[in-house]
Amino acid sequence: MKDPGELETDDASPRGQGAIGTGLSWSDLAILMAASVLAFVVYPSPLWSTEPGSSHVLRFAVSYLGVIPLAAAMQYYRGRAFDLKGLTAAVLIVWATKMLVTVGVWDRMAKSVRAPLEPPAPAHLVRADHTEYQAVAGFSGRRLSGRVVDAEGRPLAGALVSLGGVSTGKPFPPDVLSAKSVLSIGPTRFEPRVVVVAAGAKLALRNDDAKSAVLRGTEHGRTVNNVPLVADGPERVLKPSSPGLIRFVRTDQPETAPGWVWVVGTPYYAVTDERGGFVLEHAPEGNIVVTVDHLPEGAVDATTVETPISEPGDQDVRISLTRSRD
Repeated sequence: MKDPGELETDDASPRGQGAIGTGLSWSDLAILMAASVLAFVVYPSPLWSTEPGSSHVLRFAVSYLGVIPLAAAMQYYRGRAFDLKGLTAAVLIVWATKMLVTVGVWDRMAKSVRAPLEPPAPAHLVRADHTEYQAVAGFSGRRLSGRVVDAEGRPLAGALVSLGGVSTGKPFPPDVLSAKSVLSIGPTRFEPRVVVVAAGAKLALRNDDAKSAVLRGTEHGRTVNNVPLVADGPERVLKPSSPGLIRFVRTDQPETAPGWVWVVGTPYYAVTDERGGFVLEHAPEGNIVVTVDHLPEGAVDATTVETPISEPGDQDVRISLTRSRD
């Protein structure tokens, strides 16, 4: 029989015990944990749709710190009073349980996110002649020159001319290997639109926009780089090592036209001038292939023509560029 002078206490009130001395019921704690996990999964964006390399600091901060005011409000609603010890216990219990739950959520969602594959690269970009190149000091060879024109015979400026089937030849000029090429992203486009860089040389990615950006680089249809760039922040320097074409897109602004980086594996390359002209000095003798690649404004891939040369000595060639595929 209870003492008439003894006051009853509600187990779920702050002044009572509640679940493990929290002043809240088990259902209250379950609601707190569910709200915290939900905030972690969907704020500031759905976890399953985030880009690789994205920051999750805000996601963690909101999902953990948001428990404190919510638990305090529930505690006050239950008992019309606050109990600091009970509130601390409730918050710590929810945090610990949430950590165990979100480890599994993170593993299934965030770590399994992969950037979508780009359309397969044109077959000519997956070349079999990218063998190890051996530079020979003092190498002397022939002179290859010529002009590149479009299908209507007009000079084609800005096309990349390179040699295939070359395993031995002159070394890269020292200033080429030590130089730093820059690909910059602005509010509406990349500048310059096409960059040529020697394999192993520095490529700097820079953000000249007023807001942060994430750049994704793809090669042969697979993602090779995901680079977050803070607005007006430092450059990110890469060193591409494999010859080929890298297509950079802005994932946070997909309507922006892509930027292109040609990575060349030998010093035998040139960009055509306004007359479509090019010169390659000290090219080796033997059977070689003059490859011309062009990326016109708005292109989704390169237009390529390969011209075999087997005659010895200096050569002057005229190359008409037509699309190698529809």
